[in-house]
Amino acid sequence: MVPDINHTVVTAGYGSLGTWPQTTLTTTARSSDGQTIIAYIPNGNAATITVDMTKITSATNTAQCWWFNPSNGSTTLIGSFPNSGTQNFTPPDSNDWVLVIDDVGATLAAPGSTHPQVSPLALVSPSSPDSRAKLSALPALLGWPDWTLVAGLAFVGALIVAVLRSRKRTQL
Repeated sequence: MVPDINHTVVTAGYGSLGTWPQTTLTTTARSSDGQTIIAYIPNGNAATITVDMTKITSATNTAQCWWFNPSNGSTTLIGSFPNSGTQNFTPPDSNDWVLVIDDVGATLAAPGSTHPQVSPLALVSPSSPDSRAKLSALPALLGWPDWTLVAGLAFVGALIVAVLRSRKRTQL
């Protein structure tokens, strides 16, 4: 996943860092192949974000969009949109949400769908040195000076990446 630190994917409505836990900063990343975009929106429907849909690489020119609820793992299909122009998204309620946008041609499962033998939490186990290194490097990568301000966002981001990885495994 490539962080959207220059706001080229989410171009408006991304908020600001603020002081934890009052941050309204939407954190966004795009897969290196361009087939998936994920955006964590901490302040729910207080934010409407604008996504540059041309950032989705798609042979079918169509993206499928989902809301993923990080508090309970449920998903809601938003719909399909062309991978052209911009699209505005407003979360369903005031809780934190994750917007997942996938290339329709990639035929990925719904966010949070996993193979019964694979737990997304196991992929980011705190006991795994690799996971700890990735989590520790995230603030510096995003240019954030203080780990304590972003600990929650980093964990959620790592969990989202794990969910996406497990989805890709079920497609093999």
